Amino acid sequence: MEAKVTKTRSGSISEGVMEGLVGIGYSVSSFPKHIDVRDLSQEVYELFSGEEKVFVNCIGITDNAKPDQWTFERANKVVSTNLSAAISLTSEFVRKTQGTDGVKTIFHIGSLWSRKHATNGAVYTASKAGLAHYVSCVAYDLNLAFPGEYVVIGVHPANVQGTPLTQEVQEALVYTRGFTPEQIEKLYDGCITPTEIGNEVASMIGSKWLSGENIYLGNNDKR
Repeated sequence: MEAKVTKTRSGSISEGVMEGLVGIGYSVSSFPKHIDVRDLSQEVYELFSGEEKVFVNCIGITDNAKPDQWTFERANKVVSTNLSAAISLTSEFVRKTQGTDGVKTIFHIGSLWSRKHATNGAVYTASKAGLAHYVSCVAYDLNLAFPGEYVVIGVHPANVQGTPLTQEVQEALVYTRGFTPEQIEKLYDGCITPTEIGNEVASMIGSKWLSGENIYLGNNDKR
């Protein structure tokens, strides 16, 4: 069985997801490192073979600009990466796999902060909230167009230990909000790991009862 995961980085959620899928017998590949999901053009047609049964979109960026620092271009970079790219990749996956045997599962990795407030995170949280609503709606639409073929699930972790994105957030907490290393360590103590997220994703493959649902992996996290 084949699965596709978007770009991977060492220590990232995507790496944890790949480990989880390999652990249950999937052959997993990821997008070429040079691919820019905000400018796929015709190259998008080479991202999927059509044999995949699972697609996991782990792409996400953040920006902790203050309210008076946003421009259209700056906001669009976050929204187009976190939401618009997810939409286009979902459509391309469906175009390549519709009519193939078996149920295909699409996962979008979002953020628990899509339903919480994060200081100077309005655009990031809005993009992830949009992603969560897209998951709910596209699952319904896909079941109308291709009954029983697709399961779509949103997975929304809270604070995650050790990822490159987490490190960026921690740096922002130091330089923009004055957190001490001790405060940050306490904030992330006991939080979910990429490996744990990967295991959760693997456990939900093919579950028609979860299609259109957004699963929030929180631990009463506050920031």
